[in-house]
Amino acid sequence: MDWHKPGWTGWSWNRELIPDPDDLLAWLHARGLAVTLNLHPADGVAPHEDRYGAFMRPSAAEPDGSTVPFDAGESHLHASPLRPDPPP
Repeated sequence: MDWHKPGWTGWSWNRELIPDPDDLLAWLHARGLAVTLNLHPADGVAPHEDRYGAFMRPSAAEPDGSTVPFDAGESHLHASPLRPDPPP
């Protein structure tokens, strides 16, 4: 299922196909269904992903439009693509 934006990494919902992912997940959970998403972290985080800037922040690197490798050995990167932005 192509639930994510085009590309192979899959960190961001394709909102053309699933406009309200929170509502969809709540609907599925209310029916007792568990949900898993097929991520490919080894392919890194591409600049088209919603969380690209948040992923760059822990590494103190400037977003330059390149795909950032995901190294599971670097614990500060584990939740970055999924962590919400801090409040202003």
